[in-house]
Amino acid sequence: MKIHVDTTELPSRPGDYAIVTVPGGAKGAAMLSESRAVQSLLQKFVEEGKFVGTICAGSLAIKTAGLVTGGKVTSHPSVNQQFGEYTYSEERVVVEGHVISSRGCGPSQFRC
Repeated sequence: MKIHVDTTELPSRPGDYAIVTVPGGAKGAAMLSESRAVQSLLQKFVEEGKFVGTICAGSLAIKTAGLVTGGKVTSHPSVNQQFGEYTYSEERVVVEGHVISSRGCGPSQFRC
């Protein structure tokens, strides 16, 4: 599978995109998940019936944006204790409505 990145900036016109993906990495994922601009963008995508994808610790953005609260999610095991109100899964990929979370990327589920 190939992923083509259209932009690394928050889109000024989110309507031009079908999916937004939050990458993993401990510090970067924490920074992105705490950003109100990112939270707003993710909420807008879900409200418009578009997809939100998360990789590894990037799944924390699902929680901070208040997406699929109480729903099923997965993430890198290092942050799994932070999903108290969610149903945490150890599956490699979880699809909950328009929100897709994954434990990691590549052939090994914990290597990014």
